[in-house]
Amino acid sequence: LHSYEALAFIDKVYPHGCDYAIATVFYEEKGGVFDNTQWFNHCIRSLRQAIDNDEMRLAVTPELSSQGDIVSGEATLQWFSEDGKVYIYEEYLTAATANGLIVEIEKLFYTRFFRTLKKIDISKMRLKMFTVKISDRTIKEPGIAEYILELLERYSVDPSVIEFQITEDALWFDFRSVSMV
Repeated sequence: LHSYEALAFIDKVYPHGCDYAIATVFYEEKGGVFDNTQWFNHCIRSLRQAIDNDEMRLAVTPELSSQGDIVSGEATLQWFSEDGKVYIYEEYLTAATANGLIVEIEKLFYTRFFRTLKKIDISKMRLKMFTVKISDRTIKEPGIAEYILELLERYSVDPSVIEFQITEDALWFDFRSVSMV
């Protein structure tokens, strides 16, 4: 397979992928032999290293109305790797969810995000609402609601400025559980 064929293959195997660039590099390093188990393990090791090396950074992306006004900000953790690459949440979501590492990543995110909201004066910002994602794996984590409520109280964050958005993977893989939440 050529690189573009490898990407097409990876897209079929992992439609939401850990990160196509990582997979392509891993594919090429192995001499064109693609092993999705090794690739998955490589993604998880890389994510674990990113957490341990404090490479996960808070990012807020403005969400616009149809008139072009900023109506909210989508807050996520992005992975800023040592080699200068930036990986957005959706690029590592599937592998991290399958492995369970997503719970740790999302807890890290909620702590950093709510702590940041405490430090800033939202009333002086154009953003009045923030969207944060929660995966199906995190929703199912025992005690997660209490954990989030404790953070909101600890950092004095008004819950009305936070809108939780269930990730697309949750709907894709487990619609019944998500619909019960």
